[in-house]
Amino acid sequence: MKKKKKNKEKQRTDLSTSEKELLEVNFCKDEVWETIRSCDGNKEPGPDGVNLKIVQSNWEVIQKGFMNFIWEFYNDSSIVKDLNNTFIALIPKRAKPETMLDFRFISLVGSMYKLLVKVLAYWVKKVMSSIIGEFQMVFVKDHQILDSFVVTAKIIHGWKNDRGGGLLVKLDFEKAYDSVDHEFLDSMMVDMGFEERWRRWIHDCISSPALSVLVNGSPTTQFGLERRLRQRDLLSLFFFSIVVERFSSLLRKVSDSDMIKGIIFGEND
Repeated sequence: MKKKKKNKEKQRTDLSTSEKELLEVNFCKDEVWETIRSCDGNKEPGPDGVNLKIVQSNWEVIQKGFMNFIWEFYNDSSIVKDLNNTFIALIPKRAKPETMLDFRFISLVGSMYKLLVKVLAYWVKKVMSSIIGEFQMVFVKDHQILDSFVVTAKIIHGWKNDRGGGLLVKLDFEKAYDSVDHEFLDSMMVDMGFEERWRRWIHDCISSPALSVLVNGSPTTQFGLERRLRQRDLLSLFFFSIVVERFSSLLRKVSDSDMIKGIIFGEND
């Protein structure tokens, strides 16, 4: 293994003009159906009590109403508040939970919002590799999250063979999704070149939900969100990667300035 001299990672770039145009193409009925058809229809329902299997089985009946909802969202960039209601289920992480940190929060969203998120995720996934650096193992072409474990194992093995050593640092985000500030996410989207329409869509998706915590199966009084991304919301996966990209870029700058030194390895190492 060799000491790292220069960070050769592909730098994140802004969205190209063609990618911006791709994101703002009006939603096509056939593409919406393909997105819905590919979903797991048996997952738990949200406040409306409807799971996606019902939507898939009755698409011919409800497609007109749903497409009107989609197109209205496309033009107005807003969601009817009742369609974005969310139940939060508290799943214990341990046998005898004592504090809120001992629970995992699971968001149960309504079927209309869930389908809208699937459609938006279908499009944003197409451009993620352009705005996320190669150090992130999710949403980068030809990368898998398991790659990080393989790389770490190779580093440790190399250190042992060279009779050298090094320092491995594991950085963990405590309550990662809960700590995301909506304004910061929007500023990152501006930096990455997202147009105002998309930013309005995303802002409405993450800021409009009315949440209720399920206590013994019954919902509490509703409350809103000033920060936080919902667990098990497909868009949250993409948004969190966008937020983490700022942290990743800071690490790159520190590395490029030689404040810290890493290692590189290639096919012959």
